[in-house]
Amino acid sequence: MLPKQRLIWDYIRAGRNGETTIIGWGGDVGGAKTMGLCLKAWKYLLQYPGCNIMIARATMLDMKNPGGTMEKFYEAAPCNGDLIKDGGVIQKKVETQLPRCEVRLPNWPPGVHSTVFFRGTDKNSFFKSAEITALFLEEAD
Repeated sequence: MLPKQRLIWDYIRAGRNGETTIIGWGGDVGGAKTMGLCLKAWKYLLQYPGCNIMIARATMLDMKNPGGTMEKFYEAAPCNGDLIKDGGVIQKKVETQLPRCEVRLPNWPPGVHSTVFFRGTDKNSFFKSAEITALFLEEAD
C-alpha cells in the first residue's frame, strides 16, 4: 500500500458506526487512485459479510476498458486472480451488461456473500432499489 493509500485507509478506519465518511482523493495519472479504491473495496467485501458495494465510473466503457477499474479490481483480489482460494469463492457475474463480483469466505454463515456491483453513472438503473453498504465513485466529475 502506498503512503497516500495508507492515509486514506486511516481516515476510513477513524470513522465511527453511524457516521458517514466522504473522502475526495485527486491527483495526476498514475497516482494509484484506482488501485487504492479497489483495495478498499476488497477490504470492505471481506470484512463485512453480506455487504453490497457499488463501484461507479462515468461510463461502463470506462469501467471495462483494458487497464480500467474492473481490471484493477481483479488485480487487487486477495487470491491473486484465482477464482477459489482457501475455500473462499470469488465469482464474476454479468447480467444484461451489468457486471458484479460475489465473494464468500468459508467461515461465513451459509448463503451469505458480499457483492460488488460495477456501474456507469450514465445508466438509469444506477440507483434503483439498491441497498448499498459503500459507494466508491471514480472520476466523480
